[in-house]
Amino acid sequence: MQQKNYVHADEAAKYLGLSRQTLYAKCRAREIPFYALSKSNYLFLLSELDEYIGAHRVSAEDVLSKAADSILAKMEKRGRR
Repeated sequence: MQQKNYVHADEAAKYLGLSRQTLYAKCRAREIPFYALSKSNYLFLLSELDEYIGAHRVSAEDVLSKAADSILAKMEKRGRR
């Protein structure tokens, strides 16, 4: 049986590179999975945090395409003036 690795909010926030306030806001919005032991005591499963990170992956191609579109839009706007 595989051991499940749980972390508290401070560790989860650090793991995700978020402030604790942002982490709790994302929990309230149901964006990040968590286990509520009480109203103010949450646990997070590391494997689920890894899934959350993976679901928000942006490929380099997407970043470059968006940057190129932005540059082209600015060039078009300047050409119209």
